Amino acid sequence: MQKELKGSKMVFLLFGIFLIRLISTGLIFNKYLILDDHKLEIDLLAFVLSADMIFTVLYLLFFPNILEDLYFKKYVFTYSSSDPKEVSTAEEKNPYEEAYDLEQQVIFNAVENYLVTKRDFLSVNFTIEKMANDLKIPQRHISHVIKRQTGESVKNYINNKRLAYLIEKYKHDKNLQNLPVDELGSVVGFNSRQTLYSLTQKLYGCSPRELFRGVS
Repeated sequence: MQKELKGSKMVFLLFGIFLIRLISTGLIFNKYLILDDHKLEIDLLAFVLSADMIFTVLYLLFFPNILEDLYFKKYVFTYSSSDPKEVSTAEEKNPYEEAYDLEQQVIFNAVENYLVTKRDFLSVNFTIEKMANDLKIPQRHISHVIKRQTGESVKNYINNKRLAYLIEKYKHDKNLQNLPVDELGSVVGFNSRQTLYSLTQKLYGCSPRELFRGVS
């Protein structure tokens, strides 16, 4: 459904550009041939170019994600295969789609494995930029994949991971259980008490104190 929606948006964009150019061509055609005026006014030319540009820019401002998929697919396709024969075969099967879906899963698995093995996300200094550099995957592609796979932004995805880790660790760690609730968030990289409070309210509908009282 999401792909169909993006496809319809792209069709509308192309149709809009085509319509504006058709009208613009008609105005120029009318001026040159019907009115027999061979002097093209700057105002008319400016209108033609401005209408085309303004429509395209405004449309992309409101629907920037239609380009994100196209750009990501191009990156994935290049990243997946450097063999021209493989490229040709992939296009014949289903242009970009198989490589796109597969590589999304590969990148997501790489992110998941990175978080499990390195656990850098438990530090308050963790950044998506560092993870992207370590994995050698562009940051925007990691953000795109996480959004597509989980429906969450990178920030929310990482915070969810932090809370899940904290809950599991709290069950078995007596030292952690003895800490004041207000200090628990800092153990897994939350930069404020409010962040932890907001997250437990969002995911569990209760305060951190109520959540961890039920866990222990």
